[in-house]
Amino acid sequence: MSKVCITSDQHFWHKNILKFQLESGSRPFDSILEMNQELIERHNSVVDEDDEVWFLGDFGFCNVNQTCDILKQLNGRKHFIFGNHDKQMYDPRVKPFFESMQHYKEIYSGKTKIVLFHFPIWSWNREHHSSLHFYGHTHNSIPYVQKGLSKDVGADANMCYPFVVSDLVETLRLEREELGLEQFRNARNRISDGQ
Repeated sequence: MSKVCITSDQHFWHKNILKFQLESGSRPFDSILEMNQELIERHNSVVDEDDEVWFLGDFGFCNVNQTCDILKQLNGRKHFIFGNHDKQMYDPRVKPFFESMQHYKEIYSGKTKIVLFHFPIWSWNREHHSSLHFYGHTHNSIPYVQKGLSKDVGADANMCYPFVVSDLVETLRLEREELGLEQFRNARNRISDGQ
């Protein structure tokens, strides 16, 4: 059975990301070639060929040919959300690798609405009804905007492995339950709905 996966901020071919992320330990690689190969292997260890995978921007600091070469090696039916370092992704040669490309998207995992955007959003559509928000950009420096409702899904937030969306949905549900947020939100929603 296929699954939905998500990741962001792989920064393929970005030499300085190794220096920037040295302290976090999320990219313990000696070279960009080693990093690129390990990112591909980690991606394919989670994402199968028939899985859907969402990339939330900042795919690589590279040219179009390098981008296409990486994309050829990655499993999954790909969707893309543009980030702030994605100039090469607008090239028409990249588009055939993706089923969709956009700046913002709302998807569902079961009955749970999820807002996808490269940047963290303070308040998002249906947030007050427990919709979730997945984002990148922060390299795990802002792991969540609202605990139990949002998550940085960037490569550096998961040792360069993609996340499985259904696992994240369940993890965030448990966080809300632990914090007592579900009961608060349910009561607030009943009041706002006039019940």
